[in-house]
Amino acid sequence: MKKFQVRRSTSLLLILAMLTACVPFTAWLNQASAEAGSSSEPLLIPVSEDTYVQGGTSSNNNYGGSTTLKLKRTSSENRDMFLKFNLPTIDGFVEEAVLQLFVKGIESATLSSPEKGYNIDVRGIDDDSWTEMGLTYSNAPTEQGLVLDTVFVGESQIGSYVSLDVTSFVKAHQDATITLRLRGVDSSRGADYASREDAATGKPAQLVLAIGEKQVLTEAPELSAESGHERVELAWTEVAGALGYTVKRASSPEGPYETLAAQTTALLYVDEPVVNGETYYYKVSAYNEAGPGPDSDMATGAPIFPLQVSITGIKDMKGQAVAQLDDTRFAIIEAEASNVGVESAEARIVFRLLDASGTSVAKVTTVKRLASQEQTALKAGFQLPADAAGYEVDVQIELVEEGAIR
Repeated sequence: MKKFQVRRSTSLLLILAMLTACVPFTAWLNQASAEAGSSSEPLLIPVSEDTYVQGGTSSNNNYGGSTTLKLKRTSSENRDMFLKFNLPTIDGFVEEAVLQLFVKGIESATLSSPEKGYNIDVRGIDDDSWTEMGLTYSNAPTEQGLVLDTVFVGESQIGSYVSLDVTSFVKAHQDATITLRLRGVDSSRGADYASREDAATGKPAQLVLAIGEKQVLTEAPELSAESGHERVELAWTEVAGALGYTVKRASSPEGPYETLAAQTTALLYVDEPVVNGETYYYKVSAYNEAGPGPDSDMATGAPIFPLQVSITGIKDMKGQAVAQLDDTRFAIIEAEASNVGVESAEARIVFRLLDASGTSVAKVTTVKRLASQEQTALKAGFQLPADAAGYEVDVQIELVEEGAIR
């Protein structure tokens, strides 16, 4: 299998610019290899199917056997080009992918325009169902695709290749069949390009791939976990050479681990909502073209409700502690509220007086913003009946935004 090791400072498009200057292929190949720092060459993929479609009165015509591919945009009969490439199994990964079209000629009206040429663009589409001898304007894929690159085709390009960068589409594509759709950008301008049926020219469209060697990842990310209310925030260090990261979670240290995120490029992931009071176990691994790297050390998350409150004492009007509420006619309830979360929170604290049946007969409510890790003392007073046997007090705290009483 052919490999092409490319130095990051050497662009495949720059190397291919030599073709535009009509450098003989052998000389170009030798110089390209030398500049790339490798004795191996780019991988050249000839087009397997090519045709164009034309609208208007020619909507049902097929041009699959034509020696010329036309590319033009008008108000009535657009001529779009369709190219299909079958990629072989590659021992490595695609670093760059460049489409090359050979320009046979340019329409006279286009050459006489002020720009003396026109722009064309290339798009990648996922619909590979079309065939060279069956495609027409009427049955062409409706998928438009995103523009990958644009190039100017002018008088100086006649008799040479023009190059368009299609790297992003080829690298992201999930199967070995690549369909590219080309369009004219400027209205009423057009040119002719060599098809694979053009034996006289012998320069069909081709994909030129720069192939890099797969580098196996040996480094594991360093993972940390910060727990909050119904959430665990994960952060990890970057791994050199990684394309992305996989985040996994388990309910026990031994697993099994389920995948939460399979192809995230971030260095941060928030797992929410999760259940307060439960413990969660996490691992993260990097991946690249060679596959996944080693797992990080396990990190533990234990989400909790951030607001806590408890009664610290009950006193009478003189400030003396009382053991039970029927020992006094007026009780001062002392409590302490805290925010153990990592963010400030608006808290509603509710003191309640309960009779012997547990029914709330009086309450005192206060709202206070608590900073992260803040503790604060609170008081509430209740007038008690003459017979307060069996009476009790309790205190509750809730997030104002969510109303989740705890």
